[in-house]
Amino acid sequence: MHNKSGRRGVLVPPAQPLEIYTVGQPDSGRSVGTVAFCTRDEMKVATAISWKHADYSFLAPDEYVSEFIITGNILSQQRNECIQRLDGDWILFIDDDMAWQPSAIRQIVETQQRTGADVVGGLCFQRTAPHQPTLYISNKEGTGYTYHEKWEDGDVIDVDATGMAFCLITTQALTKIVQSVTGDPLAHFPSFEERKRIAGAPTFFQWDGRWGEDFGFCREAQRAGCRIVVDTGIEIGHIAERVVGKVDFWKEMFFRHEAAGEAKRAVADELGVTTISRQEALERIEAVMEAEVRQ
Repeated sequence: MHNKSGRRGVLVPPAQPLEIYTVGQPDSGRSVGTVAFCTRDEMKVATAISWKHADYSFLAPDEYVSEFIITGNILSQQRNECIQRLDGDWILFIDDDMAWQPSAIRQIVETQQRTGADVVGGLCFQRTAPHQPTLYISNKEGTGYTYHEKWEDGDVIDVDATGMAFCLITTQALTKIVQSVTGDPLAHFPSFEERKRIAGAPTFFQWDGRWGEDFGFCREAQRAGCRIVVDTGIEIGHIAERVVGKVDFWKEMFFRHEAAGEAKRAVADELGVTTISRQEALERIEAVMEAEVRQ
């Protein structure tokens, strides 16, 4: 059996109409960027609280950030509609099950400005074991991904792909993709006013086989010569039955079967990807526990 995307044995539900809820956009001033929350049904309480306390101190008096919530059941469709409504120089995607410190939005904007990167992600972890971090490196054949296991907090790491759970994409990245796809070096991503006159959302996001719409976008961005980085100093909690973070990942690495660790290191060595030893994982866990006791 095939669905419309060509994936075998998977039924895709019909798309539900998108609903967009605009939040507090002033009538005057200039939007520097857009924060878009993608959700299927409702935002988690911890996400709403994080948003409420977000630090927008980087804004000048005549500047603001456009904010909206979008609902629907097909994520690629949601993200494309968000791109259509992008107002400013960047869009920050935030999923409805993320928790972050008040400074995170300010930090990710500052990291983009400091590095000039086209795409900047916060450091997120999968909800399920082994809670791998969003620091993905593609293999030499381009058929799969491994990931960095070791970093120092605050490192800005160049990656081949990252998730969209807390990810800033610049309009310069979108312009590079447009130029790459069209083959026209003078092409550009349409301005906010131009997009108002264009029927239908652009298709920067689409399912990329087994990898999802986020990896599909990152592949297009890479082909266009975009630089993708993750700032490990912007740690984003992933809300499951509890908030999953780096300690959960380190615990998985500590209890990892030695043969599995050796296999991961063999692949990582070939690609120049950093891995973490059992002892290093234990030391990091103990350091966090000691810091919590001191607090």
